[in-house]
Amino acid sequence: MDDQTKEKNIEEPYFQLESNNLCLAGIRFVNGFFLVISEKESLKLGTMAISLPTFPKERENEASKKSRRPIIDRKNLSTATVIGTRNELYTTALAEKIVSLTGEMVYLSVNFQENNEELFMEAIGLIDTFLNENETE
Repeated sequence: MDDQTKEKNIEEPYFQLESNNLCLAGIRFVNGFFLVISEKESLKLGTMAISLPTFPKERENEASKKSRRPIIDRKNLSTATVIGTRNELYTTALAEKIVSLTGEMVYLSVNFQENNEELFMEAIGLIDTFLNENETE
């Protein structure tokens, strides 16, 4: 493990979370995340978005960290769909949520039934669990 990884307290960079229908798998890097959200019974890559802060900001204090308020507003994000159109809006929204709360870049792949709001809400739950378990320093 290199010094940067130790600095960020990344003991185990690989992780996987599951909900009723979806799986979130990913890798934690010093400067961001590579995440895949897919239906559990058929793990597949899907629509890919990359989102990054254009002007990274530090959290101002411990209170704002605990409140889960965005540390970066939407105008300070740069997001692009790299490939795919299925669930493009969901993919972009999830990627921007992660970046706005962590201040770090994310590559996100989403593959589940198109325009399924129930699965989207389940994906949000997985992202929230992920964010709670991977607090950035």
